[in-house]
Amino acid sequence: MRSIVVRPEQLDLKSADGALISELSYDSDPPHFVDTLSAVLGAPAEVDPDAGGSGVRWAGVRVAWGPGATGPKHGMKNMVDFDRAIVGDGVSVVTVQGFKPGDDVSAFAAQRGRTYWTTDSGAGQNLIDAEVGAELGPSPVAGYLNAHAVAVSDDPAAPGASDIFAPFNFGVEDGSEADQS
Repeated sequence: MRSIVVRPEQLDLKSADGALISELSYDSDPPHFVDTLSAVLGAPAEVDPDAGGSGVRWAGVRVAWGPGATGPKHGMKNMVDFDRAIVGDGVSVVTVQGFKPGDDVSAFAAQRGRTYWTTDSGAGQNLIDAEVGAELGPSPVAGYLNAHAVAVSDDPAAPGASDIFAPFNFGVEDGSEADQS
């Protein structure tokens, strides 16, 4: 089965035998990013009505660009979110650790040594760093690098509904700018 491996700065597009076919950078121009994913998934993208004209989707995949998707927490031209383990024409989605959309985020958090917030904690969403890229600069957030990362998330109120998205920078605060030098 062909696969998409979600990485901190790109998607690794792999053949059925696991060979790397191509790397698709989140810093690609949005039309190139969307066209490439359309070819990999075997279907054209649809405009995402929830993205305000700055995003597209396929079943199980969303791509966004523009100010809402490229702020300090994202820092690249495109952001991608996968909420199904198999997308398009039979393409699997996975992180380097083997986490797939729909997997148990609480178990993954324990594996990574991160706190998992339950529904009684009042948390609205769990965000766990799956893979972290190269450091971009100093981080104002203790325990996290200022770096692009792959995030897995879930809503404790909706068990079994987990997703993978990237890029995400755990090491900057919402109003700050990541050092992109």
